[in-house]
Amino acid sequence: MFITTSSIHDILISMAITIILGFILFYFKLCGAGDCKLIIGFSPLFIPSIISDFFIFTLACGGVVSLFIYVKYKLLFSCYIKRDVPYGVAIVFGAHLTLYFYQGLEIYS
Repeated sequence: MFITTSSIHDILISMAITIILGFILFYFKLCGAGDCKLIIGFSPLFIPSIISDFFIFTLACGGVVSLFIYVKYKLLFSCYIKRDVPYGVAIVFGAHLTLYFYQGLEIYS
């Protein structure tokens, strides 16, 4: 059983798109290198037409994680220490939401 039913052509296009976007995000210091590698690792699961949806779901999950970090460190504990957002969690949840809504895996169907 394969995890994806995409053709090799679709997989290579998806990986090329995410490599280019990951390089741009890393170059402008919007995303860490590990997060870019994680995004590239998830890219073979999606056909090129839903890569944008993967990024939208990831951004939405990142907003939720950022809200939790803000509430935890600013409102509850009143810490003024700069905390980074663990964006790997948002990337994984964004991938799962994309697979859930597009039924990319048999476990979601």
